[in-house]
Amino acid sequence: MIEIIESMGVDISWIEKNTLKLKANTVDPEKINFTPVKRMRSSVLLFGPLLVRCKNSRCRSPADALFAPACRSHFIALEKLGATITKKTVFINLKQKT
Repeated sequence: MIEIIESMGVDISWIEKNTLKLKANTVDPEKINFTPVKRMRSSVLLFGPLLVRCKNSRCRSPADALFAPACRSHFIALEKLGATITKKTVFINLKQKT
């Protein structure tokens, strides 16, 4: 997850063994590293914050995430909050309701 967040331009530093400090002055979802995203279903947890911060985002779907019940519930929740989610090939387009 750290690798994904860093790839978007977030500065991450370790404060203690289990404590991170994130400085997200600039977040660019266009720079996201999709390699760890496709390996990790939990990366769907980043979709909500990305949507709020960036209004629109294009993300790679984690392996079979749209079909896994645990991941599908996150997409349903985002849609209930007004997000538009469209799937094209392995990518998911997220758009905040205006």
